[in-house]
Amino acid sequence: MAENIETTETTENKTPETWDELKSLPLFEELPDMVKPQELNVAQSAEFRVTWQRVSERQTKLFDTGVFDDETADKGKKKTKEKRDEDEAVVLMAEIAQYADMFYRDIAVDEKQWVEFTKGRTLEDLFVLLVSLTSFYALALGKSSGSKTRLTKAE
Repeated sequence: MAENIETTETTENKTPETWDELKSLPLFEELPDMVKPQELNVAQSAEFRVTWQRVSERQTKLFDTGVFDDETADKGKKKTKEKRDEDEAVVLMAEIAQYADMFYRDIAVDEKQWVEFTKGRTLEDLFVLLVSLTSFYALALGKSSGSKTRLTKAE
């Protein structure tokens, strides 16, 4: 499995910073229109934070299983523990895909386009796509929040 999984980093080891940069990546060329990070309303921002937490927790557990280690991928025979780790990894990847899909389906301008965009993809492809998209939203949302000025009390 490890040889089929790419990291969440994009080419040049850099997460795209703009929507146009994201859409220029081969994995996201057909990405449907969605609510942009800086346009999320209160409920969407809150739901994204829950999604981010769920994805992050599972991604940490996923990498802790060690199934992405090169040593594990190169071994001809898998031990029982390694098989359990791989089974756990599949469940964690599926949970990441399910939680992220719920969020992105809700913020897609046209839900049918989102369904078409994600239809027929392997779990590994969905994992890379959805973790990358979630990382993009997290970075972009942080930048848009950081650019807001805070209100101060009038004296």
